Amino acid sequence: MAIGQRRAFVATGTFLACSLLAGCTSFGGSDGEDITLRVGGPQANIIEAIRSSGIDEEFTQQTGATIEWIPGQAPDNLKKLLSARGKPPFDVVFMDNVEQERAIEAGALQRIDPKDLSSSAELPESGYPHPGYGPAWIVIRLGTCINTKAYQENNLQPPTSVDGWLDPKLSGRVSLPDPNNFYWPATMPAIAEHYGVPLDQPQQLVDRFKTTDIQEFVTSSSAAQASLQSGNVWLTTLTDGRCLGLKLADEPVDFLPLNLTIDGHTWPYVGLVDTWDIPTGSEQRELALEFIDLVLGSKGTLPLTEKFGYLPSRQDLLDQAKSTPELAPYVGDFSYDQLYFPDYRAFFPHLREWTDTWNQTFKR
Repeated sequence: MAIGQRRAFVATGTFLACSLLAGCTSFGGSDGEDITLRVGGPQANIIEAIRSSGIDEEFTQQTGATIEWIPGQAPDNLKKLLSARGKPPFDVVFMDNVEQERAIEAGALQRIDPKDLSSSAELPESGYPHPGYGPAWIVIRLGTCINTKAYQENNLQPPTSVDGWLDPKLSGRVSLPDPNNFYWPATMPAIAEHYGVPLDQPQQLVDRFKTTDIQEFVTSSSAAQASLQSGNVWLTTLTDGRCLGLKLADEPVDFLPLNLTIDGHTWPYVGLVDTWDIPTGSEQRELALEFIDLVLGSKGTLPLTEKFGYLPSRQDLLDQAKSTPELAPYVGDFSYDQLYFPDYRAFFPHLREWTDTWNQTFKR
């Protein structure tokens, strides 16, 4: 019997028992004990969008258990796991592929066999960023977002690659990510490769950025978006969903590729995928697998495409979004082949040096 079938059988059996025995309300519980799945999630507004689909109710209907959502971000979730010393505050946790690698190195995550999840059949080849661990949930293109009105008024040519970040005509009108912004660790190793900078020599790349008068270093996507909309900056680093969402709302912006040349190949974007994982020490593995399968489905992904422009990792849902008129503009010509994923395991040993060099150079 496949594990998905076994979980369904257990849940069905629980509900049958609950219909016969007073006080039995939970999946895998005993003596009337209520079971709660603690979900270390993304930001509160993302959770709100997911819950608006009725995913909590469906989870309870399937398992008899309830969800406790704990808002956070991937870096914060990782810190909590590392400080928990084997007693995690979550039963299932939101990560991204950058933080997932760090968590795996620290032994903070359980392995997941793709056969444990029915969603695996709909995931692309890159659907498991690190084979044997949590699957991709949301796919994000990291690129450049520009204020097209400012470019037109100042007779500037839109950038055709990451080199456009260093255009001297943009002096004082560029914002770049702060090291605490997820965009920074996700893209820096890829940009270093583009410029042929060894990972153990961050000063070489930082010196390139010194040639431009950088207006600000943003710690969040919302801050980057606000500066761009106000006209304070004309170019910023942003995700596809954020920038395309502004464009579809008739803001004068455009989302452009980084076009990184690495090993003779040009990659339009650096890829970032959000994942769901099971922490080491979680005692609710079966429930966690049920949750992951559910959240990778339409109720856990398409509301995020509609509200934030984030793309589902599952190919069937990506095709569904592409065929839905109000969602199709977010998908555009997206292909997994456009995404470059750096070797973060090679980058992490130098991360502290990169952060210190950046902060010292720009007096952060």
